[in-house]
Order: sequence, then structure tokens, then C-alpha cells
Amino acid sequence: SDNRIKHNETEIVNGLEVCKKIRPLKYVKTGLYDSSNNLYGSDHNFEDTSNLPPLAVWETGFLAQELKAIEDTSHIVSGEEYDISGNPSSLGVDYRQITPFLISAIKELSSKVDSLTQEIEYLKSR
Repeated sequence: SDNRIKHNETEIVNGLEVCKKIRPLKYVKTGLYDSSNNLYGSDHNFEDTSNLPPLAVWETGFLAQELKAIEDTSHIVSGEEYDISGNPSSLGVDYRQITPFLISAIKELSSKVDSLTQEIEYLKSR
């Protein structure tokens, strides 16, 4: 987007390092509470995934708590785990902001491939 509204730009040069810290997952996503209004624990697992509760869906993504714990990605997590009254609330992740780290990682890997290709060509020519 528009450069005129962006300030203190710094190129991301550690994308591969950041991506290696991020753990992609496949999971069942529910609301915070079950049908009896009991809070799901973070360690809850459904024994029969063919019979999920209403509104539960399979998704792929990341855990907000894990992204928040990584210094480089903590800013892409929104919300707090508890509201001002102490009630549990959901965290959110702005998935669009992961893209710059992916592009940086691709560039780093491309550079490594180029370097290794040159080295292989050199060794083959000896």
C-alpha cells in the first residue's frame, strides 16, 4: 500500500528464521464454550471428529498464543485472552501480515540455491 503512510521501514531479512519458529497446524475450531456453556480447555480434543459440535469446522492455521510469543510476529495477534471483567475472550491473527516473512524466506532460500548451484557447477568443472 501507499508509501506516504508508512514510516520507519526496515527490510525483513530473517524471514526463514521466523518461519521456522511458526508451527502450521490443522485443527477443529469451535467457540470458546461448549453447548453446556463450559469453557473448552486449550488441551481439549474431540474423540470422534466425524461427529463435531454445531459450528465446529476443520481449519488450518496457527495458534495466536504461539505467534504472540515470537517477537517478530507478536504484532499480528489482536485481542486479549481475558476481557476487562476477567471473562475469556478470543485472540485473533491477521494472516496477511505473515506474507512478508514468507517472501523474505523465499528470497533467502533462493539465494542459498543460487550459491549452491554455482558451487556445484564449479566442482563439476574441475
